Amino acid sequence: MIRIRTQTGEETLDLGEFESRVVRGEIPPDTPVCFPVVSGEDFVPARELEIFRGLYSPSRIYFKRYFNLASFPALTTVILVANVAVFVAGQVLLAEGSGNLTAELVRLGAKAGPLITDLGESWRLLTANFVHRDLLHLGFNLFFLFNLGGALENTYRKHDYLLIVLASALGTTILSFLGSSQISAGASGIVFGCFGGVVVFGLKYRDIIPRRYRRFFGGAVVPYVLIFLWLGWMSAGIDNWGHLGGLLGGSLCTFLMRPRLLDAGTNLGRRRVLRYGLTVAVIGLTFAVGPAWTRLGASLVVERDDDLGLEVAHPLGWRRAITDLGQIGFSNGLPVPTYLQADAREQAAPIDLEAVADQWFSNVLEMREHQGLYRGVRREPPRPAVVAGREALLYRAAFEASPRNGPTVSYLLTLYVFARGEIACAVAMYAPTDRFQRYQPIFDQMKDSIRLTEPRSLRLARAATLLDPGDLEAHLRLAEAWQRTGERQRAVATYEDVLARNASQRPARLALARLWVDEVDALEEGVRLLDGLLPETTDPEERVELLLLGVRYDLQQDHLSRAHERLEELLALAPEDPRVRQLAHHLPALPEPLAP
Repeated sequence: MIRIRTQTGEETLDLGEFESRVVRGEIPPDTPVCFPVVSGEDFVPARELEIFRGLYSPSRIYFKRYFNLASFPALTTVILVANVAVFVAGQVLLAEGSGNLTAELVRLGAKAGPLITDLGESWRLLTANFVHRDLLHLGFNLFFLFNLGGALENTYRKHDYLLIVLASALGTTILSFLGSSQISAGASGIVFGCFGGVVVFGLKYRDIIPRRYRRFFGGAVVPYVLIFLWLGWMSAGIDNWGHLGGLLGGSLCTFLMRPRLLDAGTNLGRRRVLRYGLTVAVIGLTFAVGPAWTRLGASLVVERDDDLGLEVAHPLGWRRAITDLGQIGFSNGLPVPTYLQADAREQAAPIDLEAVADQWFSNVLEMREHQGLYRGVRREPPRPAVVAGREALLYRAAFEASPRNGPTVSYLLTLYVFARGEIACAVAMYAPTDRFQRYQPIFDQMKDSIRLTEPRSLRLARAATLLDPGDLEAHLRLAEAWQRTGERQRAVATYEDVLARNASQRPARLALARLWVDEVDALEEGVRLLDGLLPETTDPEERVELLLLGVRYDLQQDHLSRAHERLEELLALAPEDPRVRQLAHHLPALPEPLAP
């Protein structure tokens, strides 16, 4: 037992009570103390006891006596005024702009994941904390921020408090960015960070917080934090990841700080410089990391159409969606989105790329213009390009989307059309006009990532020939698959292999004749097969096609009289066939015979 002498008399304390009273500053250093284990039966000043010196902290006693929340929170007020100013600016933009609230929040700086990853707008990780949806959203956050943030500002030095706010803000948006794809805004993450800071401070220094403030700090605040988190998880459209991130960021940063009244201040000037320097460095890094990241190129995700063997890629985070053009594509999911749309379809070769583009514009843009959904559709003349190693045409177009229940948005579009055998491909990428130039490097990267792969039909046809090498029908299907995908040499080799096994295979002879007539170096062989097939052909449609191939060969070889003979037969077989009528119109007349 320990005996102490105070103004009220002598008291006897156990060791635990003595230590607690020393920590609380209730036993001054000059208090006479009899600690039999150390001093025997003598009373000595408390300061001479090692147990006292290890527990007695003048700064903690000073903190307990003078801690209060009476000072006006100037820095917190500046943060509040900044939020109000941004809100007022947002209301002006909303009144003068598109009328789309979410789109205007994005313009003001709300957290929008695709703009951070695609365009490097990492500054949104900070600005999103100052953007609010409506007056209720703003008022709710500012009320709690003034009370909680003001308490922390009175507790810590301003440079420490600024770091707590910054950690809360970045914790909010970073965890939201990692965990949620929704567009989010507001100072609620900073509010949760201040909640966490108040709890951490209250628990860490509960022994020295004056009694009148203990209800405001520490465990008493935890139920409020849990209730607000629970309400967030139970409500739709609330960025719960952001709330959790703000809570973690503010709590951790507060845990690392010392309250102002406990700070001895021996290196206060140096510490202030370090704190403000760290704050400026973190803010600068937040603004710089995005542009630096985009210079490395976008992270693309490959999507594959297995039926037609077409691979396209889009930035990480884009999702499959119905585009504004009414087609299935991929979108960044913003209120005014950016899109990728790829189409591939089979049609008869040779494919006219300009006709493919005309059909695409007619079926997609012009049709929706007639429906009143678009206006001002215009396109530039095509320019040559290369896509997946093949010749392509590049078109630029502009239009305004004017949906019936929404604001008008101006778009710029890039369209690539190219062919692969009997497969025509059209890949469109378009973005709002104000973002198009910034998305252009990503569009170029997406274009360069287009790949032509093995279609499913070709893969199945090859598998069938491997399973049964003697099945000539399987080899014919393989040759047709090679031909559809533009692999002419492989198709010819497969047809020749079939004829080598069975020279009477009529489908192979017909297909090979078609292929050879299209090649200058194989014209003679192609026509030999063609002329051999004509006497055997009883099907009128097949005979018309063979005669048309023959006329093409005759014109290339200047056999004009033979071409007219074939034309006469064609006119007798199919006078209404547009190909025959066009041929009859354009076929040069036979020269007049020379006079004897």
